[in-house]
Amino acid sequence: MNQAATTPASALAQRITTSRLGVGALLSGLSLLLLLSVTLAVMIGPVPLAPDLVWRVALHELAPGLVTPDWEAFQRNIIWELRFPRVLLGGLVGAGLAVIGATMQALVRNPLADPYLLGVSSRVSSSGCSVGWVGPVGTIWACWRLRWRSARSISPCRRVRSTR
Repeated sequence: MNQAATTPASALAQRITTSRLGVGALLSGLSLLLLLSVTLAVMIGPVPLAPDLVWRVALHELAPGLVTPDWEAFQRNIIWELRFPRVLLGGLVGAGLAVIGATMQALVRNPLADPYLLGVSSRVSSSGCSVGWVGPVGTIWACWRLRWRSARSISPCRRVRSTR
C-alpha cells in the first residue's frame, strides 16, 4: 500500500500540487508588495499624504459614491493628477523593459544578455540624438513652409494668436 503511494506518478502529482501552492503564495505576496510600493510612491513627496487618504481618493475616482470625499481639492489633485499617473507610467515602463529584456535573453539564449550584445544601445542613442535634432528643426521648417504657403491668407502666428 505504501509502495503505491510512492510511485513516480504520485510523486509528480504531489510536486505539481506543491508548486501550484507555492506559485499562488508567491503571486499573492508580489501583489501585496506591489500595492505597498504604489502606496509608498504616491505618499512620498513635498506634501505628506496618509496611506488611507491615497486609497480613499483612488477609490472615489474609480467608483464614485463608495467613499464620501472629506479631503481638500489640492490633495485630490496631488494624488490623482500628479502622483498616480507618474507611478503607473513608471510601472508600465518597468514592465516594458522587463519584457524586452526577457525577449533579448530568449533571442540570444543567454541569461546574461544585455543591450550592448546586439548593438541596440548604440542604435538607441543615435536615434535619440537624431530625434533631438529633427524635432526642433522639423518644427521650424514646417512653420516656415506654412508661412510661405499661406502668404495670401492668415499667417500661422496669427492663427495661433486667434485661437487663444
